[in-house]
Amino acid sequence: MKNVRTMTMNKTLLVLIGLTLGAFLQACGTDETPVATPAKTVNKSLLYDKDWNYDGQTWHVFSTDGTWNGNGTWEWLNNSDSMEVINSRSVKSILHFQYIEAKEMQCGTTIPGTVYTSP
Repeated sequence: MKNVRTMTMNKTLLVLIGLTLGAFLQACGTDETPVATPAKTVNKSLLYDKDWNYDGQTWHVFSTDGTWNGNGTWEWLNNSDSMEVINSRSVKSILHFQYIEAKEMQCGTTIPGTVYTSP
């Protein structure tokens, strides 16, 4: 009959070897730094005086003089990434911008909104 104490020590030794080996293998992973994708930001200066299209049609034109789509108005809210637009019938909407780039933006009355493109 084997000694119980010897069997317990052998099992403990196996567990310790397994943990040590696992820690060693984890530490020996690749040292490569993942390539970070630049975050998209709201660059307001890229928004103005362009046709913003979705599904082949122009949906928004934000003119630098404060007109929206030719007969409405727009105004940034408290220097934030949200804008109030008022159409020709005085109906107000709030647009929330996720990002604005030279040829693409994302905005909508809900978040995350719709992606629009500009030629």
